[in-house]
Amino acid sequence: MASIRSEARAAGPIREPGANQPGTNEPGAKTLAEAVFRKLRQDILKCRFRPGEKLLLESLREIYGTGLAPLREALSRLSSTGLVIAEGQRGFRVAPMSTDDLVDLVKARVWVEAQALSAAIARGDRTWQAEIVAAAQRLGVGTGEAANRVTYLDDDWVKRHSRFHAALVAAAGSRYLLEFRAALFEMTDRYFRLAVIYKPNSRDIDAEHRAIMEAVLDRDAVAAIRLTEDHLMETIRTLLVQDPATRADADGRIARLRREIEEAMPAIVPAQVVPAQVGPAQVGPSPVGPDGDRASRGRSVARKPAGRKSVDSKSVDSKSADNKSAEGTSATSQPTARRGSPPLPRA
Repeated sequence: MASIRSEARAAGPIREPGANQPGTNEPGAKTLAEAVFRKLRQDILKCRFRPGEKLLLESLREIYGTGLAPLREALSRLSSTGLVIAEGQRGFRVAPMSTDDLVDLVKARVWVEAQALSAAIARGDRTWQAEIVAAAQRLGVGTGEAANRVTYLDDDWVKRHSRFHAALVAAAGSRYLLEFRAALFEMTDRYFRLAVIYKPNSRDIDAEHRAIMEAVLDRDAVAAIRLTEDHLMETIRTLLVQDPATRADADGRIARLRREIEEAMPAIVPAQVVPAQVGPAQVGPSPVGPDGDRASRGRSVARKPAGRKSVDSKSVDSKSADNKSAEGTSATSQPTARRGSPPLPRA
């Protein structure tokens, strides 16, 4: 896709020898190889290396100021994440980017996110809910602060963004499912950054995140999955309309993708999504926001005042009453399907 490639080519700064030299003091890195892996991964996600660009070991050695062994280890690890392609004896290349790749990637991610969200909503307890609210607060969800291109491309915001989405599915109960979801998230992040570069202020990403969070806390799996799908479709739409080859049929292609995703959804999402019953022994103190606000939030983002200042961390308390009420009925009757149980409607 010509427009994606040209924009990616211009996205990063000139790479000067030694300018990106990592060290063992890289945050979270215990070894030089780990530090190189983190720095190279970050530069690929920022499109500082062009999609499809050959990664020459000698050039990388000069750029990062390190030996060949840590570089080879870092590249091997990156190839397992899908960001780098190993070409046998010919070395390594940055994974290409294209609209076809993005469409397939988003399709896979929606399916995996649907499974993870459904499982997390069924299993999650009060601790999980509190961690979602805390991650949202760190991301600034609901603060009303105007985000912009600089914010969305900032390394710190990108990390907090990743942790917020990870918190939503953290209670899914499968390490392999969550690792696969994280890998897909990372691969779509390159496209998200390009979408921000193209149209930095065209979306209210804060509102998108808030709506997803509210649906998850409401244990509404159908709404959470639909909103996550919409969240990803906005990235696709931005990139499709930028490419002359796909602009005319952008809406049609998105509609076809939605149908393909949702035709398989009944086989992916369990027929019955029943939230975990949280008893008193499982309930811990919910976090209090920086302003100490303990007011409960509404049940629907659509009914919420537009001027809300911040995420209400005590909203978890309002869920506790719902769960306790559900406990009383489940002891004597068979649990019934909640709002998250039906398959998604066709687009």
